Amino acid sequence: MEKEFKTFTSVLKYCGFKKMDTKGWLNPSSVCYENKEKGWFADILDRGAYKEVWMVGNGLKSGSFPGGWIYGNPNNIFEELQSKLS
Repeated sequence: MEKEFKTFTSVLKYCGFKKMDTKGWLNPSSVCYENKEKGWFADILDRGAYKEVWMVGNGLKSGSFPGGWIYGNPNNIFEELQSKLS
C-alpha cells in the first residue's frame, strides 16, 4: 500500500525537510523547509482557501524562471521525491 499524506508539512518532514527560521526575511511569516543533504527547498504558499508548495533543488522538476515547480497536493510531492530519497 502506498503512503498517503494529508498535509504538506507531513510529507516534507517525512522526506527529511527541516523548518527554516525566517526571522529577518523580507516576509518573516514565510513557511519554508529545506533538506540540506539533498539541496532541496520548499515554500508553503498559503492562499487562504488553498495551499500550494513551491519546490526547487537538485534533480527536482523545474519549470521556467526562476525554476522549481508548484505542487497543489502533498501526495504529488511524495511521488516526486520518493525515487530521489535513496
